[in-house]
Amino acid sequence: MSSDGNNLTGISYLPYHDNLIRQDSLKIFVQTKSWLNDYFLGKPVKFQNLPCSFTGNDFQKHVWNEISKIPYGHSITYGDIAKTFKRKMSAQAIGHAVGQNPLVIIIPCHRVLGKKNTLTGYGGGLERKKFLLNLEGIDFKS
Repeated sequence: MSSDGNNLTGISYLPYHDNLIRQDSLKIFVQTKSWLNDYFLGKPVKFQNLPCSFTGNDFQKHVWNEISKIPYGHSITYGDIAKTFKRKMSAQAIGHAVGQNPLVIIIPCHRVLGKKNTLTGYGGGLERKKFLLNLEGIDFKS
């Protein structure tokens, strides 16, 4: 996890590096750990319940905002997100922005599926994506 001191700015599947300073007692980290604990216990948590701040271009922020609206236990496709833009957008462009999500699980990019709810790539690996989808009871096609 990373923070600006008040807001969560990133979550990664990568392990901590020995040379990083860890401040596990930082309020936002305590909140995030509680949020993640609730999530993994199967409680439907919401992105809006955590103070977050992240950087990205307008396109990425639009995509991440759309992803943050996906309710627990539901999914959408890359094509569905593409339709939220005023101009034509490809599902591949959406996929690239999804892959840049700085707050995995919190902004639930695992809930974005391919055409006809097919399982597609995931920065944390397909096994993690399957696990998260199964945890939420989301149907998908392998």
